[in-house]
Amino acid sequence: MAVGYILLILVLIFVVATLLWLYIFSIYEIRYKPVYYEQIANSSKILIYCTPLNSLGLKAPLRKVTYNVDVIKGESLIKNVVCAKSQIIIEYFDSGDSKISISVSSSLSLFPYRLTIN
Repeated sequence: MAVGYILLILVLIFVVATLLWLYIFSIYEIRYKPVYYEQIANSSKILIYCTPLNSLGLKAPLRKVTYNVDVIKGESLIKNVVCAKSQIIIEYFDSGDSKISISVSSSLSLFPYRLTIN
């Protein structure tokens, strides 16, 4: 009888651990949220928050994601790109006519996030 209870407890622990991994700890999507800030004379900064989401739409706990930033257009206008934990800071020169196109991707995203700055 005691062996049956131990086996039942082990199966329940396995099921709960599997459900936690599938629904809480697995990353299903990455949300990118650009925030424009700090316009100084002829340069500006943009901050992109990168949040890995689980199946419940919440931030996936205890997970780290690396991000790649590619400049598609306007590479000469980019001053500095810094990739921190869950944010990307891009400093660029303001130019009236030129546009900057940026592609942000990660190993877990299906398609890159494209951002055009006027």
